Amino acid sequence: FVDIMEEVSGIDLSQFRLWYSQSGTPQISYSLDYDKENKICRLTLEQKNDKTADQKDKKPLHMPISVGLIGKDGKDIPLKLVGEYDEAETTKVLHLKEEKQVFEFANIAEEVVPSILRGFSAPVRIVTKAPEDELVFRMKYDSDGYNRFEAAQEYMTKALIDMVNDIENGREAKVPEKLQNAIGHILATDAQGKDKAFIADMIKLPSYRIVMQELKIVNPDATIDAINTMKAQILTRHAQDLAGIYKSLSATDDEKYEVSTEQVGRRSLRNLTLSYLMADKAENAVKLAKEQYDNAKNMTERLGALFALTQTDTEETKAALDDFYNRYKNDTNVMDTWLSLQAGMEHGDTLARVKNLMEHEVFDIKTPNKVRALISSFANANPKQFHRIDGEGYKFLADIVIKMNEINPRMGAGLVRPLLEWKLYDNNRKELMLKQLDKIRALPDLNNGIKELVDKSLALRDMDTQENKNMNKHKPGGSDIAA
Repeated sequence: FVDIMEEVSGIDLSQFRLWYSQSGTPQISYSLDYDKENKICRLTLEQKNDKTADQKDKKPLHMPISVGLIGKDGKDIPLKLVGEYDEAETTKVLHLKEEKQVFEFANIAEEVVPSILRGFSAPVRIVTKAPEDELVFRMKYDSDGYNRFEAAQEYMTKALIDMVNDIENGREAKVPEKLQNAIGHILATDAQGKDKAFIADMIKLPSYRIVMQELKIVNPDATIDAINTMKAQILTRHAQDLAGIYKSLSATDDEKYEVSTEQVGRRSLRNLTLSYLMADKAENAVKLAKEQYDNAKNMTERLGALFALTQTDTEETKAALDDFYNRYKNDTNVMDTWLSLQAGMEHGDTLARVKNLMEHEVFDIKTPNKVRALISSFANANPKQFHRIDGEGYKFLADIVIKMNEINPRMGAGLVRPLLEWKLYDNNRKELMLKQLDKIRALPDLNNGIKELVDKSLALRDMDTQENKNMNKHKPGGSDIAA
């Protein structure tokens, strides 16, 4: 393929071929310097590709980095490199071929905000941490959908990390005013546009998995509480706009169901705004969700309403779950969703619910999809309940893995993975998870696939233990000093 591109374009792509031979994900950092006197904006791009076990000497890659510069009015500025005579473009592809290059843009009349890697023009990772004001500005005005979404996710994640820390330290967790203003701008100026799916993505909060990647030690309770608190505070601030958007997205009586961009986007944004309206679990919101469930004309809207209802412990929730079962009990795939939704409930004793559902007629532990729908959903998509402080979630999963060792070892190897993440959690949860891994490992007939995963994880524990012993040994008062 590269040979054909080279022949057609007449461009030497020999350096580009390194993408096929060098492992790892390259990292990009950037900085911007504005020369007001000469009206020149200098963009410095640097690439780095960390050493890997198979390759220690990494060469610079040829990277097409698509960039834009946004003016104070929120509009893209036409770009021309110094000495370039081509027609100006608002998005410019820069060819980064060295470890570090400086690109100079001419006739830039004011300070600008950079928009780097537009359209994900290269499979790289941006490591430069943009200032909050820059992220907010791009959330509001970046014309590139990919970068605008990335700015929103990055800033929301940062805000959530701060809120997690506040909750852990007994302080009031509050959504930053800048983020509230950015959400308000999106709801007021974008929600009436055609691309409803994109707006849904813009106001959707980062997931637990995204937030936990940025934490040194994961507190699942505080993390979920931070996400729920952010959602509730956004609702409090923007309740009128969210309610108005939700109402405006109702299907007309004569609408024919279509899998079109317009309809898919409308349903996506409607379901998301409903989940926001349910954030404070108010009685009127519960009734609204139940009304959508009862009057839904398609599965997307019915499931959206049912998901919203499962966030509350109400009679409406129970009625909707019972109705859903009676409607679709003969459709095994739809019943998988019914199981998953209940496994994901944050309130009440979800573990007891999951155990009861294992006795339900729709569940069969010998059917992989049923196990994924109920057990895997509980362990992977319900951190607050799976990581309960008494360790019963871990014990339950370990017992299932042991049972699957006989029924379906491959499924057992997939199920054990949440327990392998013990290093991410606090000491209490860590010890409880390791205890269950030791229990699994003690099986005399443990399947090799499960055994390999567990052995690798326990080996990390043993290495940590040895390192701690060595550190203590050399501390003042340690064993060798005392001797």
